[in-house]
Amino acid sequence: MDGQTIIALATPQGCGALALIRASGTNVRAQVARMAQLVGKKNLTDVVSHTVHLGYVVDDHKNHIDQVMFTVMDAPRTFTGESSIEISCHNNPFIIEAIIQQGLRVGMRLARPGEFSQRAFEHGKINLLQAEAINELINAQTQTALKMALAQVEGSLSSYVLGIEQALLQTLAYAEASFEFLEQEHDFAPVIIERLRAIITELDTLKKKYAHEHIIREGIKIALIGTVNAGKSSLFNALLGENRAIVSNIPGTTRDTISASRFSNGQFWTYIDTAGIRISENSIEQEGIKRSYQAAAQADMVILAIDGSTPLQPQLQDLLKDLVKKYESKLIVVLTKTDLDPQLNPQDIKKLLDLIHEPITVSSHTTHGLNQLKTKITAIAREIISKAQSPFLLSKRQMDLLDNLNMHLQKVMPLLEHKPVLYELVAHELKSALESLSDLSGKSISERTIQQVFETFCVGK
Repeated sequence: MDGQTIIALATPQGCGALALIRASGTNVRAQVARMAQLVGKKNLTDVVSHTVHLGYVVDDHKNHIDQVMFTVMDAPRTFTGESSIEISCHNNPFIIEAIIQQGLRVGMRLARPGEFSQRAFEHGKINLLQAEAINELINAQTQTALKMALAQVEGSLSSYVLGIEQALLQTLAYAEASFEFLEQEHDFAPVIIERLRAIITELDTLKKKYAHEHIIREGIKIALIGTVNAGKSSLFNALLGENRAIVSNIPGTTRDTISASRFSNGQFWTYIDTAGIRISENSIEQEGIKRSYQAAAQADMVILAIDGSTPLQPQLQDLLKDLVKKYESKLIVVLTKTDLDPQLNPQDIKKLLDLIHEPITVSSHTTHGLNQLKTKITAIAREIISKAQSPFLLSKRQMDLLDNLNMHLQKVMPLLEHKPVLYELVAHELKSALESLSDLSGKSISERTIQQVFETFCVGK
């Protein structure tokens, strides 16, 4: 941390009424004063901290760049822990660029990605878990992710880690105390085992939930698959309420996946239209079919569309059975084109494909059955979201460290069951576990790891 004043745009680029430029560093007052002209002939170096002042940003020749508001905040009562000034200007890219360039001319430098948050971490204003939660908060794509990230900014995950740390310190104390009581009848192994089992159970639960965190972050993915000309694109458009995909009677019209998102009940639902699946010698169509399988594998829900207006050929029956077998745990089967002459009976399809429920009959043209399908999708989506609920939103770095912690605790358990208990080895593994926790919160972590964490942030944060 060099203490040099850094400057960056803190609001998104693009059209809008106002933009906010943030500057932070030891000499920020004196530097901004060189490019500021306050109303009432006040000097920025003399105003009281944590006050807002109307004025102008000026160039080297005192020409006005823009009329702005200067928010002056002295250390340590700032986000970074350093003296900071925020400049609210008109949101025009030429104005923003001119103000930042003027800042560079008076001795500031451009902030690196996440450098404001990194300085807050280095000044002890936030720990590493809270810093990572700020990034999650900024990038949250669902209401659930937003609430969880905000709670972690406020310290929910930090408190959880602190609780584990205190429990492990108490357990370590028992292990080290056992050195003094080896010749006596004090046996601390049962107490240590009980406490470690409770922690291991919690960590196992977090790991299971982590596998579903993409749902919390990104929302639910719903893939529409089926054979060629089964009406997938028409159904895709009907579910969206707009003509997003090209619809044609020509088989194989859709050659690649098409996706579109809708916001529903605090979650993004992303519908994915895929290429029709069939045996093909066409290399382009083969690639489209490959992507269809990939989309279905990655989806949280799969809608299998079957053309209800055409009899099923034996080869097609085998293909559908294969699709049902692959995705049965997340599958909704739909008979499409019910406005045409029906050739397939829902009960027969249920028996043929060995389904638990009858297929839903739908017409994208008349909207028959569409509400029933939407109700089914909503019910499954709620179930998926319920299973994905987790007390925390964990990054891969955090989960890897919790896995490492769990590994050390798992090593301790057999040591405690061995008689006599080798408490020196137990204490060694518990200390290694505590080191993982220190890396998690940032109490003990390498400079390179810190850089890797913060370089994923946006520049103004």
